[in-house]
Amino acid sequence: MNILGVFYSLLVAFVWGSAPIIYRYCINNSSALKMQAIRSIGFLGCGLIIALISPNVLHVASHSHSALMVSIGGLSALLIGDSLFFHGIRLIGPGTATAITGTYPFFASVAAILFLGERATTATIVGTFCIFVGLVVFRMKREEPKQKSLQGVLLSLFAAFFWSVNFVLTRWGMTIGDISPHALVFWQSISFFIAIWICWGISWQRNNRQEPLFRMPLKNMVMMITVGVLSMGLGGFLTSEAMRYAPASVVTPITASSPLFAAFWGRLLYREPILIPQWIGIVLILTGGVAINFG
Repeated sequence: MNILGVFYSLLVAFVWGSAPIIYRYCINNSSALKMQAIRSIGFLGCGLIIALISPNVLHVASHSHSALMVSIGGLSALLIGDSLFFHGIRLIGPGTATAITGTYPFFASVAAILFLGERATTATIVGTFCIFVGLVVFRMKREEPKQKSLQGVLLSLFAAFFWSVNFVLTRWGMTIGDISPHALVFWQSISFFIAIWICWGISWQRNNRQEPLFRMPLKNMVMMITVGVLSMGLGGFLTSEAMRYAPASVVTPITASSPLFAAFWGRLLYREPILIPQWIGIVLILTGGVAINFG
């Protein structure tokens, strides 16, 4: 395993851990589905820039199956997984829902071992377990009590599953399918932009156009488009680069450590306290990352 795979995975965790700060700022003024639609503009911009720089990504004849598979993976995570996650939060609260979706490294690692033929080393198993336990402990913050709903638990578990599908299909596209990181970001950006605006348009019509289809405060729009560029465009590119040098069973648990960076920004910008359980989670996450690196 190349150290570049671990390095790129850590960069992804940093980018993904920074995005929730912007979500927190914008969520009060717009629906979650609309926020997803607006952020897709930044993601699409990345895809179009890639197409200008590398026109060969438009030639699907040589990798049509790979383009289809990674597009399905992107829709699985960004459209289905994120939507299920938002509904899970509504039913059982963000702390419980996020802790449950923290199981996605397990789904991805098991699927990669079963379907991609990746080898499960002792270090990888121990590291994945430490990161998972650390995520659960870290994310279980004290919050307003909500009724524990079986539906919310199941929705969160399905969200974790659909997120893991993207990791496995991305790994497949990068290795067996031989698709480039540029092509991966391009096709995922196109498919997600089309799908999310169709979904948002249908929701907008069904809700009797209660909020503007496109318009939102300029500052919020700029921030959401920036999130699309960084967390989806750059994050997707770095994830695919990481999987060129490390297996999905390694990349997935490391990228799942993004709450570590979210806690840093929350402490720095919002003065959010880091409690003892969160420190325990941080230690477990770092221990897991070291174990995986030695694997």
